[in-house]
Amino acid sequence: MKNKLKRLYKIQVALHDIDVAKKSATEILKRFDNFYSSDALRDHLFYSLLLSMTVSYARPFTKNDPQGLLNIKISRGLNKLHDKLIEKRKQVYAHTDGDLFCVKYILQPKVPGLKNKADDGILILEINPFIDSFTQNDVRNVQKLCDEIITKFNKQKESIMLECSGVLSSNFLEIKPDGSIET
Repeated sequence: MKNKLKRLYKIQVALHDIDVAKKSATEILKRFDNFYSSDALRDHLFYSLLLSMTVSYARPFTKNDPQGLLNIKISRGLNKLHDKLIEKRKQVYAHTDGDLFCVKYILQPKVPGLKNKADDGILILEINPFIDSFTQNDVRNVQKLCDEIITKFNKQKESIMLECSGVLSSNFLEIKPDGSIET
């Protein structure tokens, strides 16, 4: 019973993450017509939504505490996108892979004609790892992928809830990550 409740906990947390990923994808498509326009690439919201979509989607499928890894069979047409989301999370959005980022120093004279000092420059982080990450079609497919996973997780959740109906008959209880319950 405890293992079933632990699985139920994981599924419920995963459903929340997948829902956030789907809402982020929807917001990206609503706000940005052209991913490759200079406006989109400079927009912090664009990057933030890609970050949210990618990290939230991948969280249930990567090892993390206390939830741990969940496995689910992804349909053939969407499995490459599933893998790409997890890989981009590892490389770009949840960790800083050194090959994808560049820090540049740009000298900006404060007073023309005067000798420049080191503090007359600025450091900028050039970050364009998302340019080749996701197309608009990919983001539309993230929505489909999320719908597929939500459907599968809900079926699993319903099955576990049926099996655990005796334990879950209380008006209120809290299921802990380890499958224990508190009323």
